[in-house]
Amino acid sequence: MPLPRDLQKQFQARAQETIMKLMQDERTRPMVAKAMQTYMESRQRVDQVRDETAHNLGLVTKGDLDKVSSRLRKLERQLDRFEKRLEQAEAALSS
Repeated sequence: MPLPRDLQKQFQARAQETIMKLMQDERTRPMVAKAMQTYMESRQRVDQVRDETAHNLGLVTKGDLDKVSSRLRKLERQLDRFEKRLEQAEAALSS
């Protein structure tokens, strides 16, 4: 069961404060930097495996939805430009 939202925020704030203190100490800075790098690499790998698994199961991922959404926005802009040109052409023909 996930933690309540306010408890998560408190935990994250404390963790961030602690990390900042450790980053200020020259003795611990390399270890913290390495731990953060390892965390980020692990997180990327988990995300990659999650997306691959979703695709293998025939499920849609957030990345898929983002791509479709971006494409739809592009098509909408193109359609708006086309409609504007069509209106201009109709106006020119009727005058």
